[in-house]
Amino acid sequence: MPLVPSSRLFLTGAAVACLAISVSSCGGKDAPEYKFTAEQRAWADPYAKGSVWAFRNRRGAERRYQVTELKEKKRGYAGKSFEVQYWYHTVDATLWRQDSTSSSGSAGKYVITFAQTSEPSYGTPTEQTHCSLTWTREFYLPADLVNQQFPLPATFRLLPQATFGGRTYTDVLECTPYPEATRLAWRITKLYYTKGDGVVGFVEEGGDTWERQ
Repeated sequence: MPLVPSSRLFLTGAAVACLAISVSSCGGKDAPEYKFTAEQRAWADPYAKGSVWAFRNRRGAERRYQVTELKEKKRGYAGKSFEVQYWYHTVDATLWRQDSTSSSGSAGKYVITFAQTSEPSYGTPTEQTHCSLTWTREFYLPADLVNQQFPLPATFRLLPQATFGGRTYTDVLECTPYPEATRLAWRITKLYYTKGDGVVGFVEEGGDTWERQ
C-alpha cells in the first residue's frame, strides 16, 4: 500500500525533537501539507465541545465528564532551521469531570485529554496516524490498524460488539495496558473505546467497572 500523507494523535505540550511553528511563520509556502483523511479525522468526532460523557458503576454512582476544549491547528515542521519543511494538522481535546472537583496531586482522576496529529515523521507503512488518550495513564489507540483491519498488538482486542449501560456498541476496542509498579485504586486497567463514541466503559484497579450511559 503506497504511503499517503499521514495522520497522528499526540498530547499538547509533548516533547518532540523538532521545532513546531505556527502558520503565520515565515517560509514553507510551497512545502507539502499532510492532512487527515476523513476516516482518520473521525476518531476525533466524539470530542465535540460541550459534549458530556456520563458513566455509572454497579452501585449506581455516576461520573460526568464534559468536553471543555477542542482545538484544531495547522502547524509547521522546521527541523533544525526556521524554514518550514512540511505542514501538518493537530486536534486536541480536554474533558473535565463535572460532578466533583479535583484535589492537589490527583488531577489525573478528573481530566481526560485526547490528541491527534498528522505529522508524517511518526508514520509507518501500516500505521500513519497515532492516536492517544490520557486518563490516569496514557492509552495509545491504534487508529490506522483498526481502520485498515490490520492485526493489533497483544494489549488490544477488537470486539465485534459489546454492551455498556444497556446500549450495544459495535467494533469496540478493548485496551489492556501493562500493569504499573505502583497500585492506585483509581487507575484505569482496562478501557473500552469506539471511534464514534469515545470511551464507552472502563475498569479501575480497585475493581470498579463503569459503563457509559
